[in-house]
Amino acid sequence: MDEVDFDNVVAEPRRGHGPWSNADMLLASVYDAIQRLIYVQYQRAGAKVPAPEPLPRPGVKSNVSPINPAAAAYLAGLRERRGASV
Repeated sequence: MDEVDFDNVVAEPRRGHGPWSNADMLLASVYDAIQRLIYVQYQRAGAKVPAPEPLPRPGVKSNVSPINPAAAAYLAGLRERRGASV
């Protein structure tokens, strides 16, 4: 078994982040919810702001997938029929 030089281990920069605790994940969810609420309020006021991106979580892949063209066309038709400006 190789010996570890602990003095040099401390001096090396950390690579990445470790897994988050449940409290960390819940706090990130609260942050994302607040960002979405702020975004919705800006949208209601007529501002053209980009949608917020979820806070990246280490070890968790994004569960948001891009909308397919057929769904985008359907939503655009609904908005047009209802007089929405988005």
